[in-house]
Amino acid sequence: MPPATTNGAPLTVVLVHGAFADSSSWNGVIERFMRTLKEQCLYLHRFQSLAEAHRLIGEFITRYNTEWLIERLGHQTPAGARIAANTTAITISDRVRLRRRHWAKR
Repeated sequence: MPPATTNGAPLTVVLVHGAFADSSSWNGVIERFMRTLKEQCLYLHRFQSLAEAHRLIGEFITRYNTEWLIERLGHQTPAGARIAANTTAITISDRVRLRRRHWAKR
């Protein structure tokens, strides 16, 4: 089956969640997200067109990322967890940089 497209471009879903990219923990994350997507969006709508499906699924994903509190993420939204992870990464990076400067001065 060819991939679904919209205006000639393939549809893409990107999941950002509390799993490590190189671990099998993604299996459970993806299965849980797909279950939620089906129960809270796909099973509730009879899409009349690909454009309508794209719009409604996009709205659900936006709501999921910005409003749903995920237990695995410490009861944060996925968007909030991503911001926290980026902030932590920057903080760690800054600490390393500062430590290098400190040791370079000695």
